[in-house]
Amino acid sequence: AGGMNRVLANVSPPPLTVVVSGQGEFLARRALGHVGLHCKVVSLAERLGPLASRCATAHALATLAGEV
Repeated sequence: AGGMNRVLANVSPPPLTVVVSGQGEFLARRALGHVGLHCKVVSLAERLGPLASRCATAHALATLAGEV
């Protein structure tokens, strides 16, 4: 939650939607509750399934690396 607070301190306005993925989805949801951010939470596990959700971050980084 501390790291999330540091990020949110530099974001204006606060996000309306947060996308969570991977095995740490439950931690992200818990941290959102601790920092008091009330927004829409989109779960990639619910949308794509747990296996695809676990790979989402790696896929995003590979895509970004390919654009450099």
